[in-house]
Amino acid sequence: MQTPKALVFLVAVTCLFLNLPYRVSGQIVPKDHTVPEGLFIHTDRDLFVAGEQLLFSLSLFKGNGGVRRSEGEMSRYAYLVLRSNNEMVDYQRVLLDNGSAHGGFYLEDTLSTGYYELLGFTNWMRNQDAGTFFRKHIFIANRFDEELNIPENDATATPNSSREMNHKHKTTPPGTPFRLNLSDTLFGQRRKGYVTIEAELPADHQGQLAVSITPEDSHLGHNQTFAGYLSGIEEYFDEHDPANQPFPFFMETKGMVVSGQVTDESGQPAEGSRITLSKQDTLVNLKYADACSGGLFHFLLDPYYDDSRLFFSLVPKEERSGKTIHLFDKAEVDFPFTSPPGTLYPEQRDLLISGQDLVSIQKAYRLSDHDMLEKPRANVFPPLLYAKANDAFYPDKYVALDDVYEIAFELIPSWRIRGRGDEATHIMTDATLRQRMGDTPVFFVDGVITDNILPYLELGSEDLLKIETHDFRWQHGDMYFPGIISIFTKDPATHFAALEDDYVATTTDNPAIQLRFNPPVHEKTTEKKPEKPDARQVLLWEPDIRIGGGQTVSLPFYTSDLNGRFVVTLQGISERGEPVFQQQIIEVQ
Repeated sequence: MQTPKALVFLVAVTCLFLNLPYRVSGQIVPKDHTVPEGLFIHTDRDLFVAGEQLLFSLSLFKGNGGVRRSEGEMSRYAYLVLRSNNEMVDYQRVLLDNGSAHGGFYLEDTLSTGYYELLGFTNWMRNQDAGTFFRKHIFIANRFDEELNIPENDATATPNSSREMNHKHKTTPPGTPFRLNLSDTLFGQRRKGYVTIEAELPADHQGQLAVSITPEDSHLGHNQTFAGYLSGIEEYFDEHDPANQPFPFFMETKGMVVSGQVTDESGQPAEGSRITLSKQDTLVNLKYADACSGGLFHFLLDPYYDDSRLFFSLVPKEERSGKTIHLFDKAEVDFPFTSPPGTLYPEQRDLLISGQDLVSIQKAYRLSDHDMLEKPRANVFPPLLYAKANDAFYPDKYVALDDVYEIAFELIPSWRIRGRGDEATHIMTDATLRQRMGDTPVFFVDGVITDNILPYLELGSEDLLKIETHDFRWQHGDMYFPGIISIFTKDPATHFAALEDDYVATTTDNPAIQLRFNPPVHEKTTEKKPEKPDARQVLLWEPDIRIGGGQTVSLPFYTSDLNGRFVVTLQGISERGEPVFQQQIIEVQ
């Protein structure tokens, strides 16, 4: 759901004066909304065949002058969307390390031939809409497309119409803080070479760079360099003062923020509504937030919520009558796909045709030039209602009972259920005072809070793992519970269907796993026929080079079995905000 701009601005200003700094489900969020962010993505190539891996390096910076964040707060996550002209193809949430990340998109074999667009942004950047988003065109050829018809676009602007026009190499002007050197420019097949980078920076400064060696014809000439993107950012903020922008989306400095809006039956914002959040789990967990003016709400989530099924609901149940929860989808963008100018030139079409055969060879021999790094371990902090339940009952340890009515009566003396059919009430006895608590205890199913116990009262011993009881008057923040009952089932997927009508459910992903370029090593050996071909188009990919002033980095690479001209590309940014883009050509014979 897209929130109207006028409404968003009103909500932001109202929240600003009502609650500084912002509080998102109990966590403090920075209130300085005047510092914009920018994000640049360097890909190994722009032309691909379905079945290949698209490799990327990502750099985040602050300010409209391209200054990298050497201190202060910055976004922890970036979001990447790969889309065609009519749908989203893939989406990733990327965990940033000091403003940098690298990884890849696997391009499924089923992708059709045509132009695609890669988008990159942070949650903070969503406050500026598409004005600061990173956008880049790539072309993907289906591996089984024998016709390979290349779509022709705007004929009035054709920067890719010839190899010569495409390779007016956009090198950084003199004075660049980095120098690119090659051990040679002419190589044989399966030979070793070196790329050397020298940093001409102050000793206490650092740069973040990416280097690739790929076929000369595998790039689209109209895509922006880092310097071009920075120039566009500056132009945008010359016309749009961040201080006057609406800011409904928070900077994710501590973790992922899930946001949404509550509306009434007429579609108007429902201020003051309380929203609960629980995760399907073997632990009893609960977060809650109150909708601000404009019906907006926010939850700050730590890695405990990664790769999980989340359930949002309004409490008490009377609040659900006529009200609706809308979750904002980070992968949804409200601006159209743009077709690139020009079309591919003949040598690029030839490269794609040969690439179709190369991908088939790689799959036949199970060749791969990369592997996945281990997911970094993260500290998780479940929002538990209690560290340990006062009591727990395991129905399998007893004679089988037909339903929860019998289980409560026979096994759980502090819990009493009355009524059957369409109506049932339950109550608990306080373990400390030994007297009935007057109100209805809160009820959880597989970690998720619900006020509808009826669908679960028919479950018997064969359906249940355990029942936890916490028979105390219990406070959770400013929520009061006259006792807590938690049942855990053997098959949550089957029994969770009863919850769907009372909840808005969503599934979170894991942050994307980083990839490591791991090509074959060709050292000098005897003249022996190789056991496997080396069909790589990517000879070198180093996505995250950190280099300080006065340092030199030497990177080895190996040529493959492919002949032709390859372009060495160095791209990145210094700590002072100086963009770098350099290219040199090598030839393999």
